[in-house]
Amino acid sequence: MAIYKKSVIIKIMVSIFDYKDYRIFLKDYYLEKKQLIRRFSYRYFAKKAGIKGQSYLDLVIQGKRNLTKITLEKFSRALELNKKEASYFDTLVHFNQAKNDDERNMYFEKLIKQNPRKGFSEIDKKRYLYFTNRHLITIREMVSLPHFEENPDWISQHMRHPLPPPKIIEAINLLIKMNLLKRDSQGKLRLSQGAVTTQPDFESLEALNYYHSIFQDAKEAIINIPFDKREAKSLTIPMSEKLIPKIKEKIQNFIEDIVRLVNNECDSFDDVYQVNTVFFPVTKTGGEKIK
Repeated sequence: MAIYKKSVIIKIMVSIFDYKDYRIFLKDYYLEKKQLIRRFSYRYFAKKAGIKGQSYLDLVIQGKRNLTKITLEKFSRALELNKKEASYFDTLVHFNQAKNDDERNMYFEKLIKQNPRKGFSEIDKKRYLYFTNRHLITIREMVSLPHFEENPDWISQHMRHPLPPPKIIEAINLLIKMNLLKRDSQGKLRLSQGAVTTQPDFESLEALNYYHSIFQDAKEAIINIPFDKREAKSLTIPMSEKLIPKIKEKIQNFIEDIVRLVNNECDSFDDVYQVNTVFFPVTKTGGEKIK
């Protein structure tokens, strides 16, 4: 006679330490709770958290509301986070809602220290540090210029956003430590690897800071740089959402074409340039018919 044992499936709850965006964590938390508890809803969570707005959790997940000091504490209690989890959640909220680069960088460093799972790899840390300090990018690329001089004063004078010489020395040492620059047999600085890119998705940690800063530079460039040394084009056009993947692919191919053009047709370099592309909707009807 066959003996059957009743299997028990243990559901492992989502952990805050696996996340770098608190809104994604809240979304996954809600979906998982919904599967485990049939009566769980936005209203259920609001009541548990002691919040009047029944759809407040949904609005936060969608990015239509931010957490305040009071609602953050209420969320932590409703999420039943322990002391370490609540502390990480608090830092993550402040990181995602930071108003400037310095504030965001400060909270990022706290996240690294508070995460017991080491959720931020060394690659994450290096990539984030590199792309959130755009002067590192500029100095690294300047090394490829044939007339480059490893002189802090010279480097500062040739940057459109100059840095004090001590900061430039610090940046060079950091780039060497990050293995993004190296010294050849004669002691001269050289690139130690090819191009360093942001993650493909715009939501990655380093991309948020990086794009924010370079688009600020782009606005200044349109005003301050002569027309013969820059180009700016804009297009606003209605389209179907089904074309989004194709357009994104074309933009990616365009960037790759620029890289190939430079590599194949440039024997030497004169200056370091920035090429930016951005594609986004300016309406939010989502195909809905206007009544």
